[in-house]
Amino acid sequence: PQFAKLDERNERRWQNVQELLHLLRGVPGIRPFANHLQDSQPGFYKLGFQYDAEAFGMPRDRFLAAVRAEGVAFD
Repeated sequence: PQFAKLDERNERRWQNVQELLHLLRGVPGIRPFANHLQDSQPGFYKLGFQYDAEAFGMPRDRFLAAVRAEGVAFD
């Protein structure tokens, strides 16, 4: 049953990621990792970002605490 829904779920994940990337565009210090593989589409189990504390203006540990306080699972 799960395999039958895979394409639909991957499409929904893709759309969600695109919306998040759009909302974060221009936020200094947050840069998403890019997938440069031409013949694949990621499943987006997780979405990776590079964090630049100086550009964002907040130490990494404080940023993580704030994001986690909002209920976002962040490694």
